Amino acid sequence: MLDHSDEYRRMASIKNPYGDGKASERIIQILLEMERDLPLSDEYSTTEIVYIAVNQWDSMTQREQHLLTGLSRTYRVLFVDPPLSFLTILAER
Repeated sequence: MLDHSDEYRRMASIKNPYGDGKASERIIQILLEMERDLPLSDEYSTTEIVYIAVNQWDSMTQREQHLLTGLSRTYRVLFVDPPLSFLTILAER
């Protein structure tokens, strides 16, 4: 790749089949726009988010971490890791 600039340019210009890496940002913008349109009452507040996760926060960074990090700029976010069994802990050693 380093020695073949034509091949590098060809591969660098291929569209990513997994998207443009901006999905989390777009989802956050949509959620913020939806929140602006909600009629708020004293019984309903959108200032806190509790997220019950499927994957651990410390595992590979994925879309949920990006989303919640972005949302945490506006809201209080509580990220709840999934429960672990002792077998999972032993398998990671």
